[in-house]
Amino acid sequence: MNLTTLIAISTVIVGAHLAITELINFYLVEKKLMNLDNWYYQLTKLQKTLSKPLFMCPTCMASVWGIPLYFIFGCSLAWFIPSIFAIAFTNTLLNKWVS
Repeated sequence: MNLTTLIAISTVIVGAHLAITELINFYLVEKKLMNLDNWYYQLTKLQKTLSKPLFMCPTCMASVWGIPLYFIFGCSLAWFIPSIFAIAFTNTLLNKWVS
């Protein structure tokens, strides 16, 4: 796995996070249903646990979305575990940079 692949995977994951957050913001806040904080706190414990790695936390999203993207980009199995940690780190940096 090279650096460009790592950045590409992180860009896709953080982009998905930002897009989903904007969709939630549009449908809840713009339509005056509730604000974003109230929406998250009204979720059950299971929903909160599942929403973090699926779309709410870019660092956590590396564990779920990084795995298929890693193999879609044609990377080898030898560097799988270190690459997922590198993707999580890069997601954190990229999310802090764009937010």
